[in-house]
Amino acid sequence: MNLNEFQPLVTWLQENERSKSWLARHIQVSPSLMNLMLSGKRTMSEYHKNSICYVTEMKLDELFPG
Repeated sequence: MNLNEFQPLVTWLQENERSKSWLARHIQVSPSLMNLMLSGKRTMSEYHKNSICYVTEMKLDELFPG
């Protein structure tokens, strides 16, 4: 995944004044793993994507259009 594929998620975090660390806590991963996933250095699992959708109350295709 490239960084543009995470843009809707990054935008959501900014608009809701939330940090990547906040999101990491809520999906029960370390902040370093969250950074690796958002940088594209680690593949984000479907489980993590679905967890993020649950936390943000957004649909999968809205947050991860790619």
